[in-house]
Amino acid sequence: MGNFLLSAEAGIDSAISEKTSIGLLLQIEHDSDPSSGVEEKTDTTIGARVTYSI
Repeated sequence: MGNFLLSAEAGIDSAISEKTSIGLLLQIEHDSDPSSGVEEKTDTTIGARVTYSI
């Protein structure tokens, strides 16, 4: 299959009021051939956010 990079992101938001929402985010990045000295091929990030609409 060769050398490849893969990036995926998924999230969900939920309104808690008319102008405010909260959300969760999952981001995954995979490098089939990372730089030398890097042991992990996959990075995973989980985050939370609060959004306010003006």
